[in-house]
Amino acid sequence: MKRKPLNNMGEMALAISAIPDANSHHEKALAIAISITAPVEEARALEGIGRCQLLDGRTAEGVASLRRSLAIFERISSPNAQRVAALLQEQRL
Repeated sequence: MKRKPLNNMGEMALAISAIPDANSHHEKALAIAISITAPVEEARALEGIGRCQLLDGRTAEGVASLRRSLAIFERISSPNAQRVAALLQEQRL
């Protein structure tokens, strides 16, 4: 299953500000996660995509992606929901 390594690669690319690469990895991970019904990886991918969009100045798109991520994390009772909620709160300031 490549979705987790792709999300991990996206996170690593974000850490070094390689936004296009990070977004590409997360987009691929999202497609795989949706196709195999892996909600935690879907939410992780959406979170990564949202972070890329925010860093790229696409605030509205980033917030929408983060909201989708948060909804999934909350539905599956993931503690990651707190992290995404905090990112969304930062965007409201």
